[in-house]
Amino acid sequence: MRYKQNIKTLRMTVTGVAALVLASAAFAGGSKPVIPGVPETMNTGRSDMSALRDDAWAQVPQGVQVISAESATVMEQSQCQFTGPIGKLPYPAGERTPAGNVVLRLKFVQSDAPPEVEVVYAAKHYLLAKTGETMAKEYRMHCEKPLTSPVYATQTIRLRTEGAQGMALKDMEFVSFLQSLDRASLGKVKFDLNAMACPFDVKVRLIEPFAENAVSESEARNPNRQEFLAWMRKLVFKYPAETERFLVGESTKVTVPCMVLDLT
Repeated sequence: MRYKQNIKTLRMTVTGVAALVLASAAFAGGSKPVIPGVPETMNTGRSDMSALRDDAWAQVPQGVQVISAESATVMEQSQCQFTGPIGKLPYPAGERTPAGNVVLRLKFVQSDAPPEVEVVYAAKHYLLAKTGETMAKEYRMHCEKPLTSPVYATQTIRLRTEGAQGMALKDMEFVSFLQSLDRASLGKVKFDLNAMACPFDVKVRLIEPFAENAVSESEARNPNRQEFLAWMRKLVFKYPAETERFLVGESTKVTVPCMVLDLT
């Protein structure tokens, strides 16, 4: 069948998009967070990370997400696993501590060595960028076999102060996801999703328009999806007003149905 639904801004506009995001108490303010098992390297010998404000903290998701199927294949072949900071961690002290997400691009070239770090997004704030980069250098990739080529990944670090309203994305159905995007980024494409072992789930870390989104298949990879996934990496989310700094770098699971997507 031909997909004829009119793709437009959520009506939906700002109000509609906001309905797709969920303010989370875990990300927002409140009482001082508990910080279990903080690595000693986060507290010792580094003045910029040595103090924790009563009303500020960093929240680091557990998952580092590889950017491409090629990087995932290299990790599988070399039997690699990521290790690094997770949970709630010390935030540097300061009178003007900002809140927001930092999105980082990591390049691992050998086992058990610090990655090369690029700050992709930090809401144009120096302290956010500096803190995120410092934390990212704590990551390691341990491999049982030598790497045959570099592995590229992304990570989001959420820096919060008490009272800062953090947000997380809900999982989305495919049509709802399309409706939350900038229409111009969709382009004129046609995909027969029926030929892609549908239905299937895709994890999308929203980074555009600052860099390509990180997109990965939740189940076994299917070669027929590669062009479709490449298209999803270019899509631009319409961030509701005043939420960009809390939504860039967040991930959502998109459920892709059996259908023909025709935007030509």
